[in-house]
Amino acid sequence: MALDLVTPDGFFNPATTTFTLINTYSPKRHSNDTRSLAPDRIFPCLPGPTLTLGDLNIHRPCADPLRRFKQE
Repeated sequence: MALDLVTPDGFFNPATTTFTLINTYSPKRHSNDTRSLAPDRIFPCLPGPTLTLGDLNIHRPCADPLRRFKQE
């Protein structure tokens, strides 16, 4: 989910009229062997300031509780 905040006066300077907030936690996915969200969806290339929110600790299973981790 993303939310674009827009103001004609600018956020950080008059030229920056849009600020984007991205929520990266999504329990829905197509396969149990993939991450919930792909990196290009979490960190899109946007023209203005962006803040990505979420638990991005990829080294622990609790960061993506519905993902199946293979035992090696």
